[in-house]
Amino acid sequence: MIPEVWFWEDGVLEVYYLRKEDKALHYERVSSSEEVKGIDLDLLLCCILMVNHVDAIKTFQQAL
Repeated sequence: MIPEVWFWEDGVLEVYYLRKEDKALHYERVSSSEEVKGIDLDLLLCCILMVNHVDAIKTFQQAL
């Protein structure tokens, strides 16, 4: 089982977490990662959309 999946499509980043209700499993959209605690998804998306990859890496690293 994969506890969390991320989808990036058309400039939108969505995170889904695997939940168990009764005996059924389903993915629920969540606003923050439960597997990567503390990650700023808005910053990550901003960096993903940057044209210059070096600038994107520097920006993300500076925020850590």
